[in-house]
Amino acid sequence: NGSGTSYTFSTVALGTAASDRSIVVAVGHTRGVAVTTYITAMTIGGVSATKIADHQVASGGYAQEMWWADVPSGTTGDVVVTVNSTVIYMAIAVDAIYGDNILYAVGLDTTANNTNDVTVTIGVLAGGVAIASAKGLSGSNTWTWTGVTEEYDFTADSAYGISGGSKTYSAAEEVTISAAKSTSCAAGQIVAVFAPTQTYGTNGIFLDFADSSDFGND
Repeated sequence: NGSGTSYTFSTVALGTAASDRSIVVAVGHTRGVAVTTYITAMTIGGVSATKIADHQVASGGYAQEMWWADVPSGTTGDVVVTVNSTVIYMAIAVDAIYGDNILYAVGLDTTANNTNDVTVTIGVLAGGVAIASAKGLSGSNTWTWTGVTEEYDFTADSAYGISGGSKTYSAAEEVTISAAKSTSCAAGQIVAVFAPTQTYGTNGIFLDFADSSDFGND
């Protein structure tokens, strides 16, 4: 909704409210001319969000980004986006994740004017969530995902479309997340992996001194 340097997406569904809920917003936007355009600020339900990654998919200001914020309250909310230069189109997709998560890893397929399938290989941890989003410069494009479960696939306007999905992994592993396009077009992909905060790594150890009966004794 809107046109210029500020967009407001009103009453966006955010899922069930919870004290440990985070909201991830994938964005596709188009400048229409060869100017590098990025989002400078975003609020989700009134909460300031943090950028995960951005990528200029092709010349002409065709870009995709991913942002996130902890938003514990509200089943709906406005997503307000500010950009550094006037855009003519913008579309968003929203994911809710639950649990005391941290942003663990980020992967991008940034091949210039990529007309092949977009692919990211990335590590995930047990209980971690991978969220993937792709943007392609074709309004007639559809996508087939591997490595995540597709959640959305739509045309933002006659010039481009966005698609994406997510998956929770039960074990630590290296995964390949890819999206096959039905139409050859420039495209890019962003993958964000979130992990439980208690994660201490594949080769780490956990020493719970707080449970010792001698804790604090001299």
